[in-house]
Amino acid sequence: MTFKDQSEIILTLINKVDNFWNLFFISNLAIITWFLTKGNNLSLLHTIIATVIYSFYTYHNTISQLRAYSFLNLNINEMKLNMESYNLKSHDLIDNLNKLSYRYRTLLVTIVYGLMLSLVLGLFWTQHYNLI
Repeated sequence: MTFKDQSEIILTLINKVDNFWNLFFISNLAIITWFLTKGNNLSLLHTIIATVIYSFYTYHNTISQLRAYSFLNLNINEMKLNMESYNLKSHDLIDNLNKLSYRYRTLLVTIVYGLMLSLVLGLFWTQHYNLI
């Protein structure tokens, strides 16, 4: 595989994980805004339905995001293994490619998605029991 091909795959995967983050934060902003403006009188059934749907949505996005980061890290490692065959001339490019890693982002995904799940479900259920 050429350097250009490998770079295009990596840039596509970076774009994919960025899109997952954008989707997650925009949808959470919409859900929280809706809840704070309209959702403060949910019945028990609606609270349960909202909990199940939001939990499924968050779980699916977490798994998809982690999978995308996994493929991204695998492709970055593959590029690093093939560095010598690319005959790159720029030492700055080589240094930056050697430093490139998204390994710790998987932990970040797990923490952020878990916190948002706790926050949103907390809003649903504290409202149901009139705690807010």
